[in-house]
Amino acid sequence: MERNDEMIWREVFVRRMDSMDKRQEEVQMKLEENTEATTRIEASTREVVQLLESMKGAARILELIAKVFKPIGVLIGVGVSVWGMVSMIKGGGK
Repeated sequence: MERNDEMIWREVFVRRMDSMDKRQEEVQMKLEENTEATTRIEASTREVVQLLESMKGAARILELIAKVFKPIGVLIGVGVSVWGMVSMIKGGGK
C-alpha cells in the first residue's frame, strides 16, 4: 500500500513539475516578445525625440529673430504714424 501511495505522489509531483516547466517556457517566450516590442518602441521613440529636439532648437531661433525684429517693428510703426500725421497736416486733413 505504501508503494502505491508513493507512486501516486511521484506522478502528481512529476505532473506539477511538467506544468511548471511549461508555464516557465510560456513566460520566457512572452518575455522575449515583450523585449522585442520594447526595442522597436525605443527605436521609434528615439526618432520622435530627435524631431522634437530639432523643433525646440528651431523655436529658439525664431524667438531670437522675434526679439530682434520687435524693436524694429515698433520703430516702423512709429515711422508710419509720423508719416501719416505729416501727410494729414500737409493735405489739410483731406
